Amino acid sequence: MRKPDRSQRAGRRSLLVLCLGGGMLLALVVASLVLWRRSPPPAAPRPAITRQAGPYTLAIFLTPNPPLTSQMTHLSIQVRETKTSQPVTDVGIELQGLMTSMQMGMGPFFAASQANGTYQVDLPLYMGGLWQFTVTITSYHAPTVSTLLTLTSH
Repeated sequence: MRKPDRSQRAGRRSLLVLCLGGGMLLALVVASLVLWRRSPPPAAPRPAITRQAGPYTLAIFLTPNPPLTSQMTHLSIQVRETKTSQPVTDVGIELQGLMTSMQMGMGPFFAASQANGTYQVDLPLYMGGLWQFTVTITSYHAPTVSTLLTLTSH
């Protein structure tokens, strides 16, 4: 039996390295898929503020939270009937603001209806301090109702 020459040994070594590398890559892919499938789904964001206004419950999400003077504050408002928890898709939402320390008014702002009872609006809270917004909800099916929303801009 002949000893393999130098080029045959190099070829075998290359094949061995290639097989080991491919096996390790396959093991990493399988392990990452297993871990990815086991990870819990991300939790639904919790509203920053919850308010009651007549027959409605408002869940208000802020971005950024807390509001910053360097950028617009995005409000996403989910409106649900309090009794049934069903989304309300046919109301108008108006926000009228007041910076209490300066008695400076702002608005009105009108939230745009999205899907599934969600309304969105951007507020320019460019001065730091306490802002109070009267949130007014109008509907053809119920009386007009309001609630107070207080935000502090940093």
